[in-house]
Amino acid sequence: MKKETPAAKSVDEYLEIFPVAVQNILEKVRQTIKTAAPKAEEVISYQMPAYKYHGMLVYFAGWKNHIGFYPTSSGTNAFKKELSVYKGAKGSVQFPIGKPIPLGLISKIVKFRVKENEAKAAAKKNIMPGIKIKKIITPLPAKEKKTVLQKELTAKQFIERLKALQSDEELKKIQRYFKSEKGDYGYGDKFMGIKMGNLFAVAKEFREMPIAEIEKLLENPIHEVRAGAVSIMDKASRNKKITESRLKEFYELYMRRHDRINNWDLVDLGCLYMTGSYLFDKPRTILYKLARSKNLWERRTAILSTCYFLRKGEIADTFKIAEILVDDKEDLVHKATGWMLRFAGDKNQKELLKFLDKYAATMPRTLLRYSIEKFDKKKKEYYMGMKKV
Repeated sequence: MKKETPAAKSVDEYLEIFPVAVQNILEKVRQTIKTAAPKAEEVISYQMPAYKYHGMLVYFAGWKNHIGFYPTSSGTNAFKKELSVYKGAKGSVQFPIGKPIPLGLISKIVKFRVKENEAKAAAKKNIMPGIKIKKIITPLPAKEKKTVLQKELTAKQFIERLKALQSDEELKKIQRYFKSEKGDYGYGDKFMGIKMGNLFAVAKEFREMPIAEIEKLLENPIHEVRAGAVSIMDKASRNKKITESRLKEFYELYMRRHDRINNWDLVDLGCLYMTGSYLFDKPRTILYKLARSKNLWERRTAILSTCYFLRKGEIADTFKIAEILVDDKEDLVHKATGWMLRFAGDKNQKELLKFLDKYAATMPRTLLRYSIEKFDKKKKEYYMGMKKV
């Protein structure tokens, strides 16, 4: 997998994830807002560009077929007539990308919101002259805030975000990278053409998505959408504040819908951290069952789920499962097993050498080569020589 691209921390970074044509439109909207509200602070909020001046003014965002503009409900209500020709909802409006963006109208709405916020700020100061008011609005409890946020993080919204990042050029690369021709392991898989770094960045933004919505993503026929589902679970599971119940939801969904895990990257995203972190303090018999499965992806899941155990210094399960897989016929299982053996060797080379002394002469060449990748030349030649005997 390519190195992860972090979620946008600035508007410049946000714009860079879009195709150039969309970037140009978004930049015009951005400059229109900044001109109409020169004192506003530009920030990223709710994973989109936003502007603060005596509180939040407006937000905007890029989508595949439209530019979303969010001037709050007072902004849309004040210009209800002018906005009636566009699709929208309470506090939001959609400007189609294929048609001229009404920059003049956006400017008017922003200026209206500036005056509105200034009036509210002035009113607060005059509520009780001479007395400092720290807060006049009680914030939502954290639990309620999370519920509101989760309602906004839907599978439909996630897919729309991906559509806005689609690239025909990237589609050609992906189809070459993942073996999807007739007879290949990925035959029949469908792709959109999304850079993995961009997909991971969007997944990070949606890591609070409800489990039912994540399952909808897993059911999608498009590979990148399913990768997004697993990436969301991976990102959330790495958060130190994740609850046991949330981690359990992820693990159970991943195992229950393993029929939707049909390529090596989906296995790796789910198993290098998430599955192992859940099983770490629990019985691991499921991994031994998966290691004996007829399904290639379940066997790869078994060995890669030990990655988390290795991070914590536990090597036993890796070697035991590797013994089950040492005669496997699939190259993608050889690579995964060799990878984990090499990692186990980083923790305890003595145990890796014992394993190799026993199996190097008969184990598949790819598995052996991956296992000894970090050895010096002399030691590599020794074990590769055992293979030739």
